[in-house]
Order: sequence, then C-alpha cells, then structure tokens
Amino acid sequence: MVQTKNILFILSSFILLIKLQCQNTYQEIFNNGPACKNGRIQTPLILSDKGSKYNPEFLLTDISYNSLNNIYVNFDYRILKVFQSNVNYPNFGKINYKKQGSLNEYELIDIEFYYPAEHRINVGGSLIVPDVEVKLIHKKNKMYSATANELKNFTESNSFLIVSLLYSQNGTNSDNNFLADLSLVYNPSISPMMMKNIDFDTYGLIKNNRYFMYDGSFSYFPCDENVSYIVVRDLFQISPSDIQNFISRYNLKYSNPQVNKAIAQPFGRPIYRNYVTLGSSYIKKNLLFAFIILFFI
Repeated sequence: MVQTKNILFILSSFILLIKLQCQNTYQEIFNNGPACKNGRIQTPLILSDKGSKYNPEFLLTDISYNSLNNIYVNFDYRILKVFQSNVNYPNFGKINYKKQGSLNEYELIDIEFYYPAEHRINVGGSLIVPDVEVKLIHKKNKMYSATANELKNFTESNSFLIVSLLYSQNGTNSDNNFLADLSLVYNPSISPMMMKNIDFDTYGLIKNNRYFMYDGSFSYFPCDENVSYIVVRDLFQISPSDIQNFISRYNLKYSNPQVNKAIAQPFGRPIYRNYVTLGSSYIKKNLLFAFIILFFI
C-alpha cells in the first residue's frame, strides 16, 4: 500500500512538473544563469555595416553539405530542430572556415529554428528585427590539420561555429525553398510518411552571400562562450504561413512562442564582415594609394 502511494506521488509530481514547465516561457527556463545575463562574449548582437570592419583574413573556404535521407523536424527537450531518422549523431556535412589565417574544419551537427530571430540588423539607421532565425551549428573537427596553419601566430580556440540565416517577410534573398521544405516535415509522431530526402548543397544558403563574423556564445543555459559566429547579412524571404507554423508549434510547448534571447552588449568585441563598403577604410586607403600613383605618373 505504501509502495502504491509512493508511485502515485511520484507520478503526480512528474505531471505537475510538466504542467509548470508548459506554463513557463522559454526565456525563463533556458535563458537564465550568470553567463547568459552577465557574460561579456554573449550572443546575439545588433550588426551593421558601420559597426563592423572588412577583414579578408576571415573566409569560408569550402562548404560540403550532404544529401540526406529521412529528414524531419521535431522538438528536442528545448527547441524545434532537424532530425535524421535512425541516426543518433547526425553529420549533415562540413564547412571549412579560415579565421585570421587559421584554417579549421567544422561538422554540421544541428539545425535549429528560433522565433523571432535573435540577431538584429541595422541598415541605414533603421533597426530590422527578422521574423525567424535558422542556426546551422557546427562542431570543430579536432583531428583536422592543414598546412596553412603552419607557423601561424593565431590558433582558433572556439570549439563551435554557428552560421545564422535571418528570415523576414520583406527579405530579398531566396533560400530555394529550404525553410519551406523543412516546414512541411514537422513530424512529432515520427511517421515515415512525413519524412523527406534533401540535398543541402543544392540550396546554396551561404555561398556568395555577404556575412558578419564575431566571437559569441550559445544562447541557452549555460551560454558557453566558445562559438565563432557567421551571420548572413541579407535577409531571406519567408511566407506568413511559415511564420505562423513556428508560432503555433512553439505555443504548444511554452506559454508564449518566443524563444529568442535578449540582445547582448559587444563590450568592445570586434565585428568583421567579408565585404567592403564605399565608406570603409579599406576603400579609402586603396583610393588614396591610386591617387598617389596617378600623381607621380
């Protein structure tokens, strides 16, 4: 009898815990902790052309994402993300990133969806809040070595590389139906009939795009500060129906659908970009050099 009471008590406590969690917001559960609130290398940031500097020493040198079978979208304990059926530790492909002359290889291990987007973009003094952010989370291959790293003073210490894609109804970039394809395979019952075969490389999500780069963190507890970030500058287009899909799905788990972390302070961190602007010091120096040459010809 006592054992039965104990079992009933444990079950009722478990049910109560689930109900309490469902009443909380994502931020209350996963954005708390000293580092999340007070860390000095936290993500996300407000990014802009004016607040960043062109640096040719930061470059994506190779992107080799895989063709994958039986892909679907579901919740893990925390957030909506992409799964591959019957694979415990998926490897969606790899990416090579050259940072300050140090070349490293990163394996794509997770694809996560955030509503609304965490990063903000400042364009011409106007702050843009994108509707959705997709994070491609890569882990450094510690066995990779490259001759390019020989005699280099800089050694990359971050263990992760996250590439963020920002989506807006007013976006001008095409993702070639990447987000729409994944939205169709939200699959909480893990039914084989609701899975999809995709080839990541065909979407062209990063190639030939402009992007910002900075050192940051994971945006959920404990908010580890060991991440190199790449944020594609130009917004991808998203339909209102796809936005509503994310809102409705997060509403099933949390008391409001927002899972984004608050903007962090840069605290003097440098933010770089892979493209030049007309007002950049890089352009000014080259123009000055050209005028000097012309003057002496």
